[in-house]
Amino acid sequence: MGTMNVLFLASGKPARTLITTGTGTFVPSVDNALCKFKIQAGGAGGHTSLYAGGAGAMVEVWRRVPIAGVGYVVGGGGAIGADGSKSSVGSVVAQPGSFGSTSQRGSGGSLGTISGTVDVDGATLLMPGLD
Repeated sequence: MGTMNVLFLASGKPARTLITTGTGTFVPSVDNALCKFKIQAGGAGGHTSLYAGGAGAMVEVWRRVPIAGVGYVVGGGGAIGADGSKSSVGSVVAQPGSFGSTSQRGSGGSLGTISGTVDVDGATLLMPGLD
């Protein structure tokens, strides 16, 4: 874990950067800065007037970022009848919401799924973007 000098500026307040659109590279003010990222994926647009679309997942992570920076993608919300888009910082991905269909509501962005034989030995947890 870093020292308080890494976490805070001279004023004692953490630096904040809000990025709401696009793609690019986030570059911290100091090398190997300890950064907290809140990554929000885009929600789905829904299926006409029948069902609402699912919300995009939100993932929070702490990671050290070198002065060279880390790439990011900010996903947008979906139009009617379309899924949202993924958002990511480096290899950490927040999954988008889905729009559903005429008979099914949209679903929220998945943080993980369980697959395999459902017993204490055979289950597997998949965390998209976090494994």
